[in-house]
Amino acid sequence: MVELDVSDNPIRHMDDYVFKDLSRLESLSLRNSTINQVAGSPFMGLSALERLDLDANKLKELNDGMFRGLENLEYLYVNNNPLADIRPSTFHQMGNLQVLSIGPNDVTSLDKDLFRYSLRLEELYISGVQFSSLPRGIFRPTRKLEVLSINNNKQMAAVDKEWFKDLPNLRVLNLVNNSINNFQPGVFDDLDDLEDLFLSDNAVQSLDV
Repeated sequence: MVELDVSDNPIRHMDDYVFKDLSRLESLSLRNSTINQVAGSPFMGLSALERLDLDANKLKELNDGMFRGLENLEYLYVNNNPLADIRPSTFHQMGNLQVLSIGPNDVTSLDKDLFRYSLRLEELYISGVQFSSLPRGIFRPTRKLEVLSINNNKQMAAVDKEWFKDLPNLRVLNLVNNSINNFQPGVFDDLDDLEDLFLSDNAVQSLDV
């Protein structure tokens, strides 16, 4: 078996090593399954898994133990979960991750080292979160990033130039529907490959790009 879709089921709880006999699995969808508790490392043994969909569950926390064994994962979707905490080492074992989508959720901050080993990340979507700022250097390891979307975050009122200085390959930047009223001068100067910039539905009164 290479693909398994068990979405829209009242699963709620995932046990340790629950998928251990599905070593050939490449795609797993658990979306809209009301999962609210994860024991140990449920995905251990899924070394061939490339795509994991955990959208629309009841997860309140993400940690590295939860994703242990997913060293070849390329696509991870954890949208529409009531997350309150994403541990700093959550994605450290997924060095092959290329697309990550998280939000909306209740996370109020992201750790500087969250993407420390996300060296192959190409697309990052952070939507509907609750933080007002980002730590400087958080995107430093993600130099291959081509698409960055930080949108629908009404707590964010300013953008720091340091956020984007380490993203030489960024083509698309989406900052739609935040509360941004201030951009530091030269904030986009290091984005030489930028093609599309979306700034609608903010509180911008003046702009120097």
